[in-house]
Amino acid sequence: MTSEQDNEIDLKIEQNCSAVTILDEILNKYENEMLDSQSSLSIAIYEYFSIRDIATQSNTLYEQYLISANTWKKLMQYGMDRHEFNEVDISAVFDLIVFSYQGVRMYSKLMPVDKATPSGIIKEIRKILVKRGSNSDTV
Repeated sequence: MTSEQDNEIDLKIEQNCSAVTILDEILNKYENEMLDSQSSLSIAIYEYFSIRDIATQSNTLYEQYLISANTWKKLMQYGMDRHEFNEVDISAVFDLIVFSYQGVRMYSKLMPVDKATPSGIIKEIRKILVKRGSNSDTV
């Protein structure tokens, strides 16, 4: 899935799509996934990668994290270069996105998560990134 998202973002950047449009598509997908607790594999993934033998091998989960970080870095830099995004600490914002997303996915399997939670997270991430006055700065 990470590879598919990477290819999709690369293609949209090559097509000179608006960074805000690309961001909104991704955040919409993330919000829908956070609301769908039934399809979350977060706990199974956590348990699998916690197994001692697996944990000592090459960590596929970390490799996916790095691929995702690179993809987000490209998108954020693209948005900043186009003056659609605010200048941000790309690594910190990526961590905010990925760990918020994964945290909601994990907790939604353990307890009820109000629909306003993913929506609020997405709204705040968008506020951090999208420059006011950008052509697409409305939600």
